[in-house]
Amino acid sequence: MSDKSLRERLSGKFTKGAAVGLALLGFGSCTYATQCTYIEPNEHAVRKDMWSFGGEKGLSEKVAKGGDLYASPWTKTSFITLPRAPQVINFTNDAEDKKTASSIEGFVNHPQLEIPSKDGYKNSFEITVIYRIENPYLVVKNVGTGKTYELEVGNRSKRVLFDAVGDLKAEELYDVEKRKPVFEQAHKTLKEELKPNGIVVDHVLLRKFWYSEEYEKILDNKVLQDMLTIAAEREKESNAIDKLVKKAEEEGKQAVETERTRAEKISAELRAKADTAYEARAQTGELERQKAIAEGQKLVNQAFEGEGASRVVGLTMAPRVAAAIKQVYVRSCSKGGANPLDIAEISKQLSGGK
Repeated sequence: MSDKSLRERLSGKFTKGAAVGLALLGFGSCTYATQCTYIEPNEHAVRKDMWSFGGEKGLSEKVAKGGDLYASPWTKTSFITLPRAPQVINFTNDAEDKKTASSIEGFVNHPQLEIPSKDGYKNSFEITVIYRIENPYLVVKNVGTGKTYELEVGNRSKRVLFDAVGDLKAEELYDVEKRKPVFEQAHKTLKEELKPNGIVVDHVLLRKFWYSEEYEKILDNKVLQDMLTIAAEREKESNAIDKLVKKAEEEGKQAVETERTRAEKISAELRAKADTAYEARAQTGELERQKAIAEGQKLVNQAFEGEGASRVVGLTMAPRVAAAIKQVYVRSCSKGGANPLDIAEISKQLSGGK
């Protein structure tokens, strides 16, 4: 056999072997790819084996979180994926909420709740429940696969809310102090019921509520009656205030009149005292004046009693006498002539004396 023929035979065997190897590799890759499941970052999964070699078949309690997971074709392994992101259930008839629920993964819309109150009035509620799947193994084991957890949360939420809100009377819904504890208790109850199934309820939110038409009419009448009652009470209060104002005005006028009378009395008393004091001072002054006049006259009289007083009297009386007698003839330039300064002599001559 020549070298050339040997090379050709070896080359043909190598080519066939390579082709077979590539075929086996491609078959293995395809088989591996078909048996792998990709878990999204916002998902977690539960492994399920239909049967096993020496191991346990069925669900695995170990939760798988993201990436490519291989499922053996010999054990018929599969992975059940569930969302990790928060899930929302809206009980509402709002068109925008319905649109949102249909376009966003994880949003589910249910009709708004019609819950009868304790006194028999059916009222409408818009409520939102926000929850998370914490343990997918418990969800698959106790609830089921697929979207059965949405039905579980929705149905339990309806029952719990009906039981809790139904204990309130219609008029108590407006009272925050009575309404708030009821929804807090509903949240607590729903959380406790769903936790064994691997679901955590984060929030139960009351968005809106409406009274029934029947109760709205009663409420309108009640509001009207309350308004009339309030108006009557305000009018009553206003009348009472008017009476108090009038009473205060009368008391004020009376007080002013009393004070004016008292002031006039005090003023009269002060004027009387002032007049009395003035009269007393006037009398005292007049008495002093009379005393002064008398004292002055006394001094004058004493002056007339002194030496040369007759001459002073003569000088004082001379003008008066002169005014009373038109002509007076006195002797002068003789032995018995009159000396004008000798009042005594002149008086004697005028009286005809010697």
